[in-house]
Amino acid sequence: MIDWTFGNRMQRQERKAACLMWKQRKIEELMNASTQQFFIIILMLRQSDTRMFVENGRLKLQL
Repeated sequence: MIDWTFGNRMQRQERKAACLMWKQRKIEELMNASTQQFFIIILMLRQSDTRMFVENGRLKLQL
């Protein structure tokens, strides 16, 4: 009998890791982005369920 739960758990972890790596790349791009690029990247991150809030005048991202 095959234990599918282990395989499914590994696939979920791989997808989660890939998603976090994508978000990290987008955040790195924000550091050097023009104003237009900044807003485009923010919209992309918003669509990926990244929480954003302003704290002490700074944009904070929660992955």
